[in-house]
Amino acid sequence: MQIDTIYARTLTDMTAFLRYLVTVYGPELYKEKQQLSNLIADLYTGEERQKRLYRKAISEDNLSLRIYELTRKVNEERKVTADAIAFRFAENNFMREEIGRQVTYDFVYGLGLQLSTSVGEDDGEWEDCCGAVYSKDRTKLISVPGDCEEYAVLYGTVLICDSAFQECSLLEKVTIPSTVTALGESVFAYCESLQSIEIPNSVMEIGNHAFYGCSALQRIVLPTGIEDIGDSFFKGCESLQEITLPDGVTSLGKSILSGCTNLREIKIPIGVTEIGESAFSGCRALKSVVLPNIKYIGESFFEGCVSLQEIIIPENVTTLGSSAFKDCTLEKPRDFAPFGQAGFAHL
Repeated sequence: MQIDTIYARTLTDMTAFLRYLVTVYGPELYKEKQQLSNLIADLYTGEERQKRLYRKAISEDNLSLRIYELTRKVNEERKVTADAIAFRFAENNFMREEIGRQVTYDFVYGLGLQLSTSVGEDDGEWEDCCGAVYSKDRTKLISVPGDCEEYAVLYGTVLICDSAFQECSLLEKVTIPSTVTALGESVFAYCESLQSIEIPNSVMEIGNHAFYGCSALQRIVLPTGIEDIGDSFFKGCESLQEITLPDGVTSLGKSILSGCTNLREIKIPIGVTEIGESAFSGCRALKSVVLPNIKYIGESFFEGCVSLQEIIIPENVTTLGSSAFKDCTLEKPRDFAPFGQAGFAHL
């Protein structure tokens, strides 16, 4: 994953800034003192005085490295050690203890560490400083607060569970680390403010309804290794204008792009052999489609595609579902000339 420098410069809260860096570069960044210091110098747009303080803490006091070493301690020991680090840092630099604690804790939370047992951990859950709930071992993100505007998933997370971000209507930015391999069903459903998202190539599986109702979504980068795109994956993504699917995709679910009223273009990989019913229904701006090597065009496939001007249907299509082209205004100079055993139209 490459760093988004424009986004990084919007993060004036040091905890959020450090957390984003860790998501991109991994926790080992805390051991690379010069690199971390340079990133703060180049990208952090908060107060200049604060910038100098945090760079000094890294280069002269080894604060980031000491915080990284907390990862080797059990959770119960971290707070005592962190407080001792903060006290020594403040004392060595002739500053008030609360300032030393603030700087230290920013590094701690930037790394995604918790300093004490959180509410719910007895039930096998762990809550970070943002209120997001993870499994106790930090490998599964269970839920994120509904009022969250931006969030960087903890490095080391493997699974983002079903509905983890569902109805986070204020969510605008999500950063997913390269440790994540799967996203659950309805994971970002109804995130109405989410405009773009990049999913790392480590992700191999994404559940149904993943972006259902993400009405502001304009841009998405899907992982190259994904094979199946499930039912209602982008249903209701009204702002989505074009999308390119990874070459490895072999099947598209029902209503995958239904209600994407501004979709103008889609490139479907030639390896796709199955597309579900109502796949493009309601795509009012869609003008042309080249279908891959499929055998079945399902019910309501292009229903309501009032701007559709051109479509190429493969010769091995044998079945045309009811209302497949309902309300389409395709002109028919040659259309529906019977071919082979299919006994119906070839456009």
